[in-house]
Amino acid sequence: MPPALKDAADVQAAAAQLIARPGFNDWTYQGLHNADHESLVIVTESDASRRLLRGAEACARGRFAWGYGGTGPHALAEVLILDILDDHVHCPACLGGSVCGASLITCPACGDSGQRAGISWAAETLVEKAISGMPQAESWELSRRHMLTQVAQQPRPRDKLRRLRRRRKHSY
Repeated sequence: MPPALKDAADVQAAAAQLIARPGFNDWTYQGLHNADHESLVIVTESDASRRLLRGAEACARGRFAWGYGGTGPHALAEVLILDILDDHVHCPACLGGSVCGASLITCPACGDSGQRAGISWAAETLVEKAISGMPQAESWELSRRHMLTQVAQQPRPRDKLRRLRRRRKHSY
């Protein structure tokens, strides 16, 4: 893991640091519907090579959807957040080792998930800020930079609560 991201304990900090790095590697995601009305996402890498975005079960078609806030968009967001974070998805404390440690390795920093804190929150942010607003029946295109920016700039729920408390203190 690059030392610059080791200090980023959560996904939001990692996203902000990634997009600020010199030589940031950007790529593009394009959602399409094929002739069988299945959805798939093609990733165009910075070197113009292409690959299919695949889910945890190695599925590349049909499970992803967009244009609303249901199961398909959430499945897409969960795979997208892992892909846009690339190698930086892993917990900086255990480097992802707690998952494959057969209970011999435990990590209080990630709760033995092996992932950086905030993955679920970041996926929900992508659904809210990008995926649910896309037209359902149309193709779309988003950059890695755009999605990381959405995650980096979205106030976390605890941050919203702190701002609300501060406003209440000063409004009397």
